[in-house]
Amino acid sequence: MSFLLMSVLLLSMPPPFPLEQIERGQRGECLTVFEGDTVEPFPFVVKGLMKNFHGPGRDVVLVRLEGEKAEFTGVVAGMSGSPCSIDGKLVGALAYAFAMFAKEPIAGITPIGTMQEVRELPMEKRPWRLSVDADADADWKAMRAGVAPPHKQAEGARPIAAPLSLGGVPPSVRDYFSPYLQTLGFEPVAGGTAGGGEATVLVPGGAVSAVLVSGDIDIAATGTVTVVEGNEVLAFGHPFFGAGAISIPMASATILNTMVSSMRSFKMANIGPIVGEVTQDRLVAIGGVLGRVPATVPVRGTVVTAKGKETFKLEIARDQELTPRFLAIGMASAIAGRVDTGVRGIVHLNAKITVDGIEPVLIREVYAAERDPNLFVYAAIDVAQAFSVLWDTPFGPPPRMAVDLEISFRQDPIHEWVEAIYVDRTNPKPGEFLEVAVRLRRHHGDNHVERFLLEVPGSWADQSVELYATGVGGAESLAETVAGEPLPTELGQIGDWLNGRRVDGRLYLMAVRSGSGMRSGVVALPFLPPSAVAIHSSDPTKERTSRGLTWEESRERPGVVSGQAKITVSVSSR
Repeated sequence: MSFLLMSVLLLSMPPPFPLEQIERGQRGECLTVFEGDTVEPFPFVVKGLMKNFHGPGRDVVLVRLEGEKAEFTGVVAGMSGSPCSIDGKLVGALAYAFAMFAKEPIAGITPIGTMQEVRELPMEKRPWRLSVDADADADWKAMRAGVAPPHKQAEGARPIAAPLSLGGVPPSVRDYFSPYLQTLGFEPVAGGTAGGGEATVLVPGGAVSAVLVSGDIDIAATGTVTVVEGNEVLAFGHPFFGAGAISIPMASATILNTMVSSMRSFKMANIGPIVGEVTQDRLVAIGGVLGRVPATVPVRGTVVTAKGKETFKLEIARDQELTPRFLAIGMASAIAGRVDTGVRGIVHLNAKITVDGIEPVLIREVYAAERDPNLFVYAAIDVAQAFSVLWDTPFGPPPRMAVDLEISFRQDPIHEWVEAIYVDRTNPKPGEFLEVAVRLRRHHGDNHVERFLLEVPGSWADQSVELYATGVGGAESLAETVAGEPLPTELGQIGDWLNGRRVDGRLYLMAVRSGSGMRSGVVALPFLPPSAVAIHSSDPTKERTSRGLTWEESRERPGVVSGQAKITVSVSSR
């Protein structure tokens, strides 16, 4: 048995203070760490008991913090979980704050009796969630735009924010993701990466962290331990995200400093070694188990620049909602930290997402900009969003997955825009060759003309055919418009759809014409006999279509291709 676990086993919870005996004016003390790993007491006075504050049986004890330190710091982000006692009996955990710019340190205590319910949940009631926020698409759009997602913050009492230590995260990446993280209830704080060493024994009032990213980048949310009994830990006194059963690495932590601010004071932490697993995320507490090592998502990457090749490794905590988001933040940080500047240049991305039970998903993208510090952020978000499509499905819990990433960067961006499309004639006949020319304009460069030779098929006879010249974004949008959205019925079909997506760094020429067809699962069947469409029209996994992609060719280009041009040809009969 390890020294850490032996030390923890010696701890026992003090007797609980009966809520029916709570009275205004009673005095007690809470325990927390202001600096280092020394647990310090600070006094409080009871203001009263707020019955059913969070619903039936969910009371909160309202208190005013006292003492020289608490009066100076106010309610500190990172105090969540600080055990508070009266006459040696445990009332509960400091958990709630009531105003951003409060004139006095008023806080709410979650009673220990309701917190203990988390420990009593049987293992069979710890399944993975099968659905997450319905606004997931809105979240990704907000993350891509570098703004807060449209989540409404609760007014009045708020859980005391958890300081989120961002170790190894470059300032540009931290600034980009901070609005998103703050909306989730975090207080993003610059930090150092974990230094390893021996774990600090978890004790009531000591610091504890939920580790979301580890490796070359360390991202962890820090709170305070309320109770340690045997190998079980209770902390925070409020939900992390209210996710229910979770599986996130749990680590010890050392408080470097308590930063005092009139807006919101917060603890600055160094994250220690992993000591267990956070298993419960409930309304009244988070719960964890010491000595267990949770599974994570491994990420391996290489970054090639003028300096040469560098590698990085990350481990991302497994959570249905958080994993893809922190995958994006971790990868963006690991890449940006290895490039001197991302303001001007071109990025080539190749990624492989390995998923148990299906073929690996391959991603290829190109990004270019004359002045944009977020080139690497966009690359990381694209990989993470593809990851999330496989991770969060209605077909079961998230599978075992891994990500391998290759990034190359050079400081000579190439970005071309499709300006126009021309044909040598607008009334071709079947069997004839149609010459198509696409003019591309390059930023700070000459125009380029890409030429295609297209043999007009017999199926185009007596039809108007639309020819589109576009980059990958326009090509994917056009294909979805004419074929309908994919309707997968299993995880493997999602992988097939992702692998079938077009790649960046190419110019696409696409032809669209009318015709009855359908989308079956993730496969487009654009031109079918009307009788076949009628037979399957009642199948909910199939969608009827009236137009289809009838021809396509692409050419590789040296950079990013954007824009779209269209021309219509009327094909004569034979």
